Amino acid sequence: IEEEYWKNGGSPRMAVEYQDLLDMNVVSSEHLKNWMTENGADPQRIHVCFTNIDTTRWRPDLEQRVTIRRELKIEEDIPIILYAGRICAQKQPRVLAETMLRLIRKGLPFLTLVAGDGPDLEWLRSFIKKHRINERVRLLGTVSNERVRQLMAATDIFFLPSLWEGISLSVFEAMACGLP
Repeated sequence: IEEEYWKNGGSPRMAVEYQDLLDMNVVSSEHLKNWMTENGADPQRIHVCFTNIDTTRWRPDLEQRVTIRRELKIEEDIPIILYAGRICAQKQPRVLAETMLRLIRKGLPFLTLVAGDGPDLEWLRSFIKKHRINERVRLLGTVSNERVRQLMAATDIFFLPSLWEGISLSVFEAMACGLP
């Protein structure tokens, strides 16, 4: 059902189809508002609310990078991959796991920090143990938003292979921090 939902346009299409039952639609871009209007929605009942990130807080920070790497005992020349999110099927921790194995097979140096918790955490923990890659992965558990910001400062790559996202603030935050 979920796959069919997204294949058929997801919530924007449903918002158009059921607009007579809604007082208002709030969308994240003019593009989406225009799409909904072109597909039959009343533009007077659609409002755009832009997603913003405080770029004075979410930004590259060399001092924080050095501090956090020192705290975590990670050398400066080791690339860090950050996976921050709920560890569940939607966020595809299996894609993360397979990606780590590919990087290891290619002989590439890296360390992955996993910040989050969820129903697939035990699977990921077992995978790490089974493939003996615990020296390449640190499971940090649930962390605060402030800690995610600090981790992003120390990180080289933000990895979020989600099947779908509504408005993923973490992606905006990672971009503001200069992370691919």
